[in-house]
Amino acid sequence: MTDLSLTPEALKLWHQISPSRQTQILNNAWCCHCHQGVALSLDSMREENNDLILTGTCQICGNTTIRVLEHD
Repeated sequence: MTDLSLTPEALKLWHQISPSRQTQILNNAWCCHCHQGVALSLDSMREENNDLILTGTCQICGNTTIRVLEHD
């Protein structure tokens, strides 16, 4: 994640999640191309309406995959 694009708001939300939960989140994203849960290589994250939007690449097929973490 050396070239990770993120907003300060997203980083604040991400740091509120435990490291073990962060790993679970990145290892369980839905790929519309593969039609299954996949690991996500994170490219960017942003905050939108207090939700965290993670954008990355499917580690199986290479397509763009998005994971939304809704605020409780």
